[in-house]
Amino acid sequence: MRHVGCIGLMVFAGFLTTAEAGPRILFVGNSFTFGANSAVRHYRADTVHDLNGGDIGGVPALFRRMCEEAGLDYDVSLETLAGADLARHWNERRSVIDKPWDVVVLQSHSVLDPKAPGNPTRLVDSAQTIGSALTARNPGVALYLTATWARADLVYDKPSPWHGEPLDRMTTDIRSGYDAARAAMARATVLPVGDAWQLAMTEEVADANPYDGTEFNKVDLWGWDHYHASTYGYYLEALVTFGAITGKDPRQLGAQEKCADDLGISPDQAAALQRVAADALSAEAVTAKVATAGGEAIPLR
Repeated sequence: MRHVGCIGLMVFAGFLTTAEAGPRILFVGNSFTFGANSAVRHYRADTVHDLNGGDIGGVPALFRRMCEEAGLDYDVSLETLAGADLARHWNERRSVIDKPWDVVVLQSHSVLDPKAPGNPTRLVDSAQTIGSALTARNPGVALYLTATWARADLVYDKPSPWHGEPLDRMTTDIRSGYDAARAAMARATVLPVGDAWQLAMTEEVADANPYDGTEFNKVDLWGWDHYHASTYGYYLEALVTFGAITGKDPRQLGAQEKCADDLGISPDQAAALQRVAADALSAEAVTAKVATAGGEAIPLR
């Protein structure tokens, strides 16, 4: 079991019947957050605040809708730039990021450092800088780092440090980079999105190699470029994010979950992906926390 920042096992509880006061949450990321090459990109964009003035809904909009279904009210904002790592976000968009948020989710480049794939140094430095600044703004801020998935294109097709290696090696390397970033921050939690993808393949919910076709009764988590996620992949990302941040069991969203229905994900597929997200979170030491008005972090149940 990995230790991922906050102490204690995540305890799943029943849904609230009324909405709670809405914490302010910011998502910072690139195409892996805004849902490139899928119907997720512009999904319910009017329900979130795109701080770059675009028409992006993405994973943040999925997260918000899931929260609504759970009786939770989050004020959701996003700051996303295609191809950007956290250092670029901070250099170019600090004025919109550096504010007193209650919760912040940070997602960096898909290979950690585009100039040195697999090297976590730039991620660690930028995460530490951003985390320190946001904690100074709000000492009770809950910080999350989204550890992303292995890219099929780099494992099966294109030259890369992971070409020809088992798929899970890239998953492990990316996760290790985010673990190093977490360790360098005052406190943060890693969202195990890449691990959930790998688990989906182990549990035979998802296909492991899109280059040889998709096996019967499995989903392809990658999009048409075998790089970004498909709608299924972003849905799984949102489920992990939802479960970790709110402390709610993703399985309680149910097979008729509204995002899945909107996006053409079948009830059986939705239930299977919810189970994978719950299993991935249960394997980790994750405690969901948000800041109260007084600055004290309290668990959501």
